[in-house]
Amino acid sequence: MSTFIKHHCLINKKDRRALHKTDAMDGLSMEIRDMNTAYFDYILDRVGTPWKWTCRPKYKGERDALSNRLYDADTQLLTFKKGEQLIGYTLITLPKTSKTAGVYKNIIEIENFGLFPQYTAKGYGNFFLQQIFDELFKDYDWIYLTTRSTNHKKVIPFYQKNGMRVIKSETMDDDLLLDDTSENVAA
Repeated sequence: MSTFIKHHCLINKKDRRALHKTDAMDGLSMEIRDMNTAYFDYILDRVGTPWKWTCRPKYKGERDALSNRLYDADTQLLTFKKGEQLIGYTLITLPKTSKTAGVYKNIIEIENFGLFPQYTAKGYGNFFLQQIFDELFKDYDWIYLTTRSTNHKKVIPFYQKNGMRVIKSETMDDDLLLDDTSENVAA
């Protein structure tokens, strides 16, 4: 059985103040979107296919739970655009585990964050993550997210560059739910 490393990352408002902010980038915008499972499936597939996001239980095997989260009042979908072109998204929610929420008061979770592959490594991710921090730190003191070793190879340095720190890493059994079509698409 294969394994992956799950990284838990965190930043607080106080540490964020010391960071250099990303300069504005012409033509980039972020907007709140209404929840819609078909639209979410589309952008999840566009962003996550290279890293098999759609083969993970929370997206493939637990569709009812995903739908419930998407339509939860504590969840927000933001899309990223360059001009009129959709280039990525983030899904923000109150933490689902009482363990995280119990240790860190006034916390929000970035459940998903990503750009379509052709838009990575251009500075857009830094820009949008800093914009998200600006908005979330208006109401929250802590921002939390998890990522894994099977995501983009530069994901941890990316989050660290943007002020997040890894507070815990754990080795976990591979949880991908593969079938003939998903193995061929995401290999």
